[in-house]
Amino acid sequence: MTQEQDLVCYWHETARQQIEAGASRRAGLLATNKIRSRVNRRTISRMKKSGDVFLAWSDEPWIVDGAAVRVSIVGQDDGTELDRSLNGVPAKVIRSDLSGGDEVAVDVTTAKPLIENRNIAFQGDSKGGSFELDAQTARSMLVAPPNVNQRPNSEVIVPWINGNDVVRRPQDRFIIDFADLSEREAAQYELPFEHVRKHVLPVRVENRRAGRRDRWWRHAEIAVSMRAALAGSPRFLVTPRVAKWRLFIWAAAPTLPDTRLVAVCRPDDYVLGLLQSRVHEIWSLRTGGWHGVGNDPQYTPTSSFETFPFPWPLNTPDEALTEEQAGHRDAIGAAAKALDEARQRWLNPPELVRLEPDVIPSLPLRFVPVSEEAAKQLAKRTLTNLYNQRPAWLDHLHRDLDRAVFAAYGWPDDIEEEEMLRRLLALNLERAEAQA
Repeated sequence: MTQEQDLVCYWHETARQQIEAGASRRAGLLATNKIRSRVNRRTISRMKKSGDVFLAWSDEPWIVDGAAVRVSIVGQDDGTELDRSLNGVPAKVIRSDLSGGDEVAVDVTTAKPLIENRNIAFQGDSKGGSFELDAQTARSMLVAPPNVNQRPNSEVIVPWINGNDVVRRPQDRFIIDFADLSEREAAQYELPFEHVRKHVLPVRVENRRAGRRDRWWRHAEIAVSMRAALAGSPRFLVTPRVAKWRLFIWAAAPTLPDTRLVAVCRPDDYVLGLLQSRVHEIWSLRTGGWHGVGNDPQYTPTSSFETFPFPWPLNTPDEALTEEQAGHRDAIGAAAKALDEARQRWLNPPELVRLEPDVIPSLPLRFVPVSEEAAKQLAKRTLTNLYNQRPAWLDHLHRDLDRAVFAAYGWPDDIEEEEMLRRLLALNLERAEAQA
């Protein structure tokens, strides 16, 4: 086991070592279903090298004493079992992500991170305390006179979004963010600092981690690399780490994404198109994990994004693209923009909202309901509800986008899912080998 792996792997690895040493022939154990995701599946990969998995249930509900989780059941052996069963059905092979199929089925767990995709996708900032502000409190601080350092509070108060802002409605919340400022520097922003001293300090002084206790005015994990990647960009993409639907939307600077989001630090419609396509959705479902009672798909920067092979390396400069590649880039970007604009019109129709400047120019324009009745109607207009309904117009826009993406890869429009994964994996391994 490695330090990155969850504790659920411990007894499975212990049993595997017993089997490998000849002290046992078979073992069957429970684990949360996270054992088949991300780094945890390395434990199952080792089972298959020293023996095999002959029996498994990949995802089962487990409710006991009021606790509801999802579990996996894994039966491993020394490789002598001839019959295998997955989820109660005979299987020729059980892969390390506890999926099954025939002997030649695609095993995307062998995909490798690509250098070209590094330093683009990040888990968001982890606040570790009550740094967030409601809209009224934040705006009152934003319009306050400059501080003793002659700097405005907008330097440390920014819009804040989490997963609910993506799958539901934007919550119009802000956060106090001193980033890596010293206590002396932070204290010069009087109103925000006093708020943090009142609401964060009393809890942080009890924290067992010295860094969080001693630097109580800072967020717990400030995502330094993400901030560097976002510097100077007018917008970036966000997607929830866990959600029923894999949705990517634009966030405008200076918005700070929460830790429950993955931020993709690219401002181009082309990247939105690839990530919102069926190609990436299928790849992320097979390379990602699952989480919670609802067993919703989990998206991570490492396994979901960094392994994904774009039609050509993502770090290819525009001037190095061939004429054909530039044409595909523009077609994907146009289809993505059309999809995004149509979704926004559905979410915020002009008869229900009006656009208003915010209290300071550095903030994005904000949508305001035209009436109380409009606000009630808008509450039902969420991306989750839209994709649950999936009206025909939305389906057509996604098909347009998928066709543009397929063309960029040189694939037919009717390509099957398994063939798609096979080609993506081959492209991933080819690029990874070239970069080694």
